[in-house]
Amino acid sequence: MNKKITIAQISDIHIPRPDQQVIQGDTRKKFTSILESICQDKPDFLVLTGDLCLWEGSVKVYQWIKERLDQTGLKYYIIAGNHDDVSLLAQVFNYNDRIAEDELYYSAELGNLKVVFLDSSKGSISDKQLNWLQQQERIEKQQLVVFTHYPPVRAQVSFMDNNFPLVNQEEVLKALLKDQVTVNYFCGHYHVEKSIVQDSLKVHICPSTYFQMNQQANEFQVEHYYPGWRKIVFEDNKLITNVQYVFGQFS
Repeated sequence: MNKKITIAQISDIHIPRPDQQVIQGDTRKKFTSILESICQDKPDFLVLTGDLCLWEGSVKVYQWIKERLDQTGLKYYIIAGNHDDVSLLAQVFNYNDRIAEDELYYSAELGNLKVVFLDSSKGSISDKQLNWLQQQERIEKQQLVVFTHYPPVRAQVSFMDNNFPLVNQEEVLKALLKDQVTVNYFCGHYHVEKSIVQDSLKVHICPSTYFQMNQQANEFQVEHYYPGWRKIVFEDNKLITNVQYVFGQFS
C-alpha cells in the first residue's frame, strides 16, 4: 500500500426520537459538531460503527442522520449496533443488497484498501459471518481491516466488560487470529477511547459522540460528555490513529 488513505470513524451517536430524552446535552448538536470537525480535516472516507439511535431503530432518526451525512459530501459506510434495527437501517441507507438472513455485513474498497464490515448488533458475530471472514483473510494475506460495533476482547472497562461484552469472544478471536494475518479492528460500543494489541490483532475502540464511560467503575458512571471521533490513516504499510474531541456547550 502506497497511497495515503484517511478514514474518520464515528460511533455511538445515540440520536433520540423527539419524544425521547438523553442523559445530558444535545446529541444531535454533538453529532453535527463532530461532522463539522471531520469535514475540516477532509478525510477520504467516513465510517459509522453503530448505535445511531438512542434505544431502538427509528426510520425518522435514520433519515435525519442520512440528511446530515449526505450534506458532508463524504463517501460514508455504516454498520449497525445493538441499539439499531438492521432492516430499518438498510431500508433508509439503501443497504438491502447487503443483508443476508437479517445480518448486515459486507466488504468494500476504500481507495486501494480492502475493508470488511461485520454485523455484531445482536451481541455476537455469527458463524456464517466468521466463515465468510475467513475467505476475506485469504484474499488479504498481509492485513485485514475490520469495522464493527463490539470489541472482540475484554478491554478493562469494568462496567462494559462485566455487563455488555461480545457474547462469543472466544470464537471470534479464534477466527481473527487463525492465520496470523495482521487485523486492524475498529469498533465502538464501550464509549471510551482505547487500543488493545493481542498477537496479530490490533483493536481500536472509538469514543462516543454522546458520552464517555468511567473505565474503572464497576457500576455505570460517566466520565465526561465531550463528543469524540477517531482519525485513521493508512500509508506505506503504516497505521496512524488518534482520537479528537470537540469541546463546547451542548445543552
